[in-house]
Amino acid sequence: MSEIQQQVRAILTAPDEETARTLLNRVLEEYGEKAPKAIKVLEEGFEDATAVLALPESLRRKLRTTNSVERLNEEIRRRERVIRIFPN
Repeated sequence: MSEIQQQVRAILTAPDEETARTLLNRVLEEYGEKAPKAIKVLEEGFEDATAVLALPESLRRKLRTTNSVERLNEEIRRRERVIRIFPN
């Protein structure tokens, strides 16, 4: 994993928004001139990506991933296949 990936991961797994913002500012300073487009995307998406930090720790991991959404979509596709095979 590259250094920038590690730093972005640290932002996303920070214990609170203040720490995440401090880490973001370090990344902005370090990579602002090297990768301006990537930094712009990181800045624009920061609020959305760290919104989960306002929630209790016990909920963060579940809400940070898309596993539940992917599982729901798979179940919908499975049921659609069953309906096509066995129509009323």
